[in-house]
Amino acid sequence: MEGGGPLDCENSVVVHSSRHGLAARLRWFAVVGLYTAGWLMSGCSGSSVPAGSMGTDASVDPADPWSAEFDKLATGSSSEFVVGIVADHEITFGEYTESQDRYVTCLEEAGLHPQVSREPDGLVVVGVPTDEADSESADACYLEWDGGVGSLYTQIWNNPNHVEITDLVAACLVRAGLVESGFTGADLVEVMAPTVSHIEVDEDGNEIVNEPAQDPNGNPTMPGGVGIYDEEAMPCWTPPYDPSGQG
Repeated sequence: MEGGGPLDCENSVVVHSSRHGLAARLRWFAVVGLYTAGWLMSGCSGSSVPAGSMGTDASVDPADPWSAEFDKLATGSSSEFVVGIVADHEITFGEYTESQDRYVTCLEEAGLHPQVSREPDGLVVVGVPTDEADSESADACYLEWDGGVGSLYTQIWNNPNHVEITDLVAACLVRAGLVESGFTGADLVEVMAPTVSHIEVDEDGNEIVNEPAQDPNGNPTMPGGVGIYDEEAMPCWTPPYDPSGQG
């Protein structure tokens, strides 16, 4: 069920996947609230899931770090299908793939043209052309058959302990010898802050987007002189957050 064929990263599509690197997220979004599930992001996925983890089940007990996200989907979704998957705090690989298959089928039956990439590790990345992505049909299909299931499944495998992503990246940069020991996620956010838009709320409750002080496509320098987007730093921006790039 490949829809319009493999995902075309040369053309403009909206991609639904949790596998976008943090660097791309931070260029365009405020630091606060970056790590929620179910985003629609422009561009192509650049990270990877730890080898062997996809294709198995994602489950947590009520005391585990992702329980709140399971509960949020279970109580916030109007889809019986989505609620039926997440209510038991487990997403099996079969449920994940069924969710994505039904999502793609729904888009196609609505006359839309999804582009689907099925990767060797089991990840399914669904892209919708930008001129179709904001349609009521696309929204309805997403809410009924995905509704955050795909994002939560991959997030659990990318980050099973629900650690702040910036802390994972910072620890990787330390292991790589690109920054000194003691460099933290908070330090990383501070380095990136001038290139990130941030949102304020005025007295009337209106959101005001403040443009970044520096070029959002720039390459801020970390202590030690390495740019955060330099080639040697890039393996630290995507799962499994390992400087060797091998996990």
